[in-house]
Parts: sequence; C-alpha cells; structure tokens
Amino acid sequence: MQPVHDESRARRPAAPPLAYASVTDGPTRRQFRALLILTAINTILLGGYVLGPALQSFVKEQWTAYQDRRTAERVRKQKEAARTAILPVQEKCLSYATATDQLVYAQDAAGGAQIVAQSDPRSSRARPVLLPAVAPAPDCITQLPKLVEGWGQLFNPRWAYAFVHERRGSPAEPSKLVIVALYGVTDRPSSTRPVREPVTIVALTVRPASSTADFEVAAYSSYTAVRDDDAKQHDGAFLRVSVGQTDPEDPSRFSIPYELTGIGTGSFDGQLLDNELVTLTTNGPINLIAGTHRP
Repeated sequence: MQPVHDESRARRPAAPPLAYASVTDGPTRRQFRALLILTAINTILLGGYVLGPALQSFVKEQWTAYQDRRTAERVRKQKEAARTAILPVQEKCLSYATATDQLVYAQDAAGGAQIVAQSDPRSSRARPVLLPAVAPAPDCITQLPKLVEGWGQLFNPRWAYAFVHERRGSPAEPSKLVIVALYGVTDRPSSTRPVREPVTIVALTVRPASSTADFEVAAYSSYTAVRDDDAKQHDGAFLRVSVGQTDPEDPSRFSIPYELTGIGTGSFDGQLLDNELVTLTTNGPINLIAGTHRP
C-alpha cells in the first residue's frame, strides 16, 4: 500500500519555537567565597562585641601566666647555674686552714705591723699601718656571692675573719659553714693611732649550696667584746686576735685565741648547736655581751 502524501501539510511552514523565560546566570565561585568570608568576619565581629570583655580578660590572663612561666624558668636556670658555680668555692671555705699564729685583728701598731708582714711577706718597703689592722679575707670568702639570702652582704673588707670552716651540730648532721668575723663598734676612720674600742663579733651559720638548695645563712648571732674591770685600768691593753682552730675531738666546737697586750691571753670558744645557732663564750680578760641572734 503506497503512503498517502498530504501536500497541504508538506507546504505548511514550521511553527516558531516557544518563548520560555530566559534563565539568568547565578553567583560565581569567587563571589560565593567572598560572601562566606564576609559572613565569617561579621560573625567574628559580632562574637567579639558580645564576648569581648570576657575574651580579652581570658587572653590577658593566659599571656600573663605564660610570661610568669618563662620568668620562673629563667630564674630556675640562673639559680642552678649559680649553685654549680659556687660548689668549688664553698668547698675551699669548708676546709679552709691557715697558720695557727696568723693574726687577723690588732688594735696596736706592733700587732698591725705583724699582720702586714704576714699578709705580704715579700714586701720589704715600710709603710704606715692603719689601725685597727685587719688581715685580708680568705680568698674563698671574696669569691662567695656578694649578697647571701638570709643575711645580705657577706664580704666586708673592714671585717677580720677569725674563723672559716665546716662544723656540725652533731656527727650525724650535714656540714655547715661557720664564719666568725670581728669589727670595731664605732664606725671611725682608720688611722695610725692605737684604739681601745669594744669589738663586735658576728657568727654566721651558712647552709652550703647543693644541686637543689641555695647557699644561704641559716642563723647568726652577735656579741660585743669588752675588757673586764681590771683590763680597763690598763692604758696599754690592746686587743690582738688570731685565726681560730677547730676542736679535733668535737665536730661542733672551735676556739679563737686572743691576747690583751700587757694583761694576758684568752680565747673565744664557739659551738654550733643543733638549731644551727653558734654560741660564743670567753675565758680571759675579755667579757662578751650577747646581742641579736636568729633563730
């Protein structure tokens, strides 16, 4: 069967396309990212406005705590380095020894000349002796820290260091460094004229440094040395003090010999107690008046 051709349909023009609404393009990726960034900034600003005071306080506290930790760590390292540096020096002080006849303090010219000769035996040049004469401090004392916790200034060039050595309150206790120094009661300038003033004696008990502990003064006591009634009547009685010596039979005791010229000799006898305090007693023509102490 042959297909039937509709000539009228074949000659009909094609229908025009339907006019749909045109589709506009959406935001680009760059625009969307910018929107997200602006939204995030807006959220942060809004949160900062609402939480600003509390957040600022929190951040400040955290920063302060961080700074404090850094400072504490720096101080810890400095103290550790100081302890390490002081160990060899304090060992010299703990075992310090010198000649038993070494004078450390003299109020008269003859005693002062002896101190000068002992401290500088190679010098042959005569020079005026300033009184009261004081022997140079042991090298280990000058190398210790200038300021010590619990006391303050440890080295004083006007002090006569009569005893520097380790002592123990009992054989079972750890060693302590005991330092006994003398100086004139009045703060008068040194001169070539002999002096007969009272003398202050200071006894310090120092806890040696270790890997975990600082070098510090644990206790101290002071005394004033004055002439007894008989010695006060003697115008030519001048005090001379020699370096102290340990008691070989008692680890807590020591003795510091002295002479009152024209009167006689005696000694300041010291003992380190269990409470770390050093006590001094005397025999001879000098009396001791107890002063301040700790503990």
